[in-house]
Amino acid sequence: MKTIILSVLFICLTFELHAKIIYLEPVQNAKYVSIHNNIIIGFDKKIENRNLNSILKVTGTISGTHDGEIILTADKKKIIFKPNKPFAYNETVEVIIHNLKTYSFQTQIKKIENDRISNALDEYDY
Repeated sequence: MKTIILSVLFICLTFELHAKIIYLEPVQNAKYVSIHNNIIIGFDKKIENRNLNSILKVTGTISGTHDGEIILTADKKKIIFKPNKPFAYNETVEVIIHNLKTYSFQTQIKKIENDRISNALDEYDY
């Protein structure tokens, strides 16, 4: 009985995600991504899935599994994942999108001090 229920659930979720992924932020293999970054995924069609939490799994090699808020945009073609906790510095984050795609990105190596940013900007003439 459990097998039948799980199979039906999987089929329902699959039919609700016939859309193709056309946008990722951060992009595949991005480097130096802020540890506070959200994840945005754009689709070519509207997403009708009522249980958005089943669409995404986010795991950092240091920080572990990330829970967070998943927001469906007004046009229902993008989801925004806002992690409840920041990622760790210098880690690989793996994103699994409901069996459609798995990709990863690298977070920033360390915190950048505001004085260093100001000094770097002072070197440029505007």
